[in-house]
Amino acid sequence: MKVITREMLAVLAASKWKQTYFRKGEWQYGNDKEAIYYKLVKLGDNPNYKDVDEVIGNTSWTNIYCNECNESVLKAIQLGDEADYESSTACICKPCLLKAMEEMK
Repeated sequence: MKVITREMLAVLAASKWKQTYFRKGEWQYGNDKEAIYYKLVKLGDNPNYKDVDEVIGNTSWTNIYCNECNESVLKAIQLGDEADYESSTACICKPCLLKAMEEMK
């Protein structure tokens, strides 16, 4: 279990971008991947998630969706495995966590 925020995801965006698109000593999946990486790096060590979204062109690298209410949130608790293609992971926002706590009473 861990807290995740859009700000945390923004900080990790450049390194995860490179991990995803730089393989076998070269950039994969189009020439723009390298340019985007260097734009992300240029944002510094603590970039704003909105700036990261603008560089990438969408919110997919910083967005957090609550798996209970299906809303986009700024902060959530990640439960289960580390998020991956085959993981058992859920991100839950505070209102949904509180609702779940009430159900347990």
